[in-house]
Amino acid sequence: PLRAMGSFWAMRLRRPANAPSHALLLILCVTIFFTVSLAAVDTLDRGDGGHFRYATMFWKKTGDMESNTVEFTLESAWRYSYGKQHFVPQVTSAGDTVVKINGAVTPQVDFGDSSPPQFLEAGKITAFSETEDWFLAEEVFTHTFATPNNRGMPWRVAFTGCCRVTGVTNGGDGSFSMSMDVDLLTAVESIRIVSLPVVFLLRQDMTSPQFKLATSGSDPRLESVMWEMGNVNADPAPVALDETGKVTFLGPYTSTTGYQLFHLQAYARTTTRAAVPVDIILNATSRGLPRPQWSAVTQLFNHPYTSPLSITNLDDFRAAAYPGFPLQVQFAGFQAEALSSIGFTVGRLPPGAFVSTVSGMGHRIEDPAHLTLHFNPCPSQRGIMPACLDVTDSEGVAATQKCLEIHVEPDPPPSLSLSLFHADGSCEWNCGGGGGG
Repeated sequence: PLRAMGSFWAMRLRRPANAPSHALLLILCVTIFFTVSLAAVDTLDRGDGGHFRYATMFWKKTGDMESNTVEFTLESAWRYSYGKQHFVPQVTSAGDTVVKINGAVTPQVDFGDSSPPQFLEAGKITAFSETEDWFLAEEVFTHTFATPNNRGMPWRVAFTGCCRVTGVTNGGDGSFSMSMDVDLLTAVESIRIVSLPVVFLLRQDMTSPQFKLATSGSDPRLESVMWEMGNVNADPAPVALDETGKVTFLGPYTSTTGYQLFHLQAYARTTTRAAVPVDIILNATSRGLPRPQWSAVTQLFNHPYTSPLSITNLDDFRAAAYPGFPLQVQFAGFQAEALSSIGFTVGRLPPGAFVSTVSGMGHRIEDPAHLTLHFNPCPSQRGIMPACLDVTDSEGVAATQKCLEIHVEPDPPPSLSLSLFHADGSCEWNCGGGGGG
């Protein structure tokens, strides 16, 4: 029931009764996102309603320092069952599958400088799932502004269109809109929001944060990231978002099926860089439904002069990494008495990072399913490099998103250790050393 292209999915499959004894399989399809079956969630519509699922965008300056040329990247997810009938895929000379995306109101990018808008003419398909009924596309736009900013104000770049997926409580089948500011006199690139396209929430304690959004491309020693809510098409909002990116589900919860969909729009900015947007689907599930659980996160190997990763709160955890020293972090989850297989959903990883296949059945806390993240950072990757994951079962039910913040630090320089001894063997002084690779 699961297909992946440009996605990362790893899960242990149950052996069919008529299969040979070696047919216990581990399947690994590497790309940008795990694809997860949501067969139990019929509210991710199958009809003719809206087909917008998810989007985020970010930018960086290109060319020489005197130019005003900017490269914009838009990632967006859409309804697969609609797209395969109405979008015509093409294969480029590089082997990429691209597609032109339309809608009731054609999705477009407006650069805010009176230039013609750009349409999604060649979205590169990086992942799809027939069972979850979505595909993910990435398109890069290059645009040159006449001036670094708009007469002292930032250029405002907007992404708009229609319509949202049917079944979303706040704004289903409605239009969508998000924007970001660009001022080339204050920054040469934006930060980037990292999240899974669909995040599960457990409807239990509506007073506690349930997951945390993450960003990459910032150095916490130089700037801090602050979050704020975007347009959520509801008053009061179904969720709360604090400045650190922690999300708390507020309701109201009116579903009789155990699942209810909401959309969350959020913006992240730093003390020196303007905000960038993300729009994701939240799947609030009833406490009574069987679901996987997180059980442990363990650091296996890292820099010899740092302490092992200690995880006491899975809602907010981080690890230090150093160029030239492989970081290995093992994630574990289970679902008691589960009849389905247990695996992991993994979002976009830092460049160069990869994950193992899944080991362990995950049907008991004593025998959880394990997944190991491997990352050996380069010196140019200094800053925060998040990796977002979730524990899921083959029925499409998940726990909730957890993002490991990997802080890439410069490797401490080596130092020399010297000692001066007297003829009788006594030590007059010594100078210790260490660090470095």
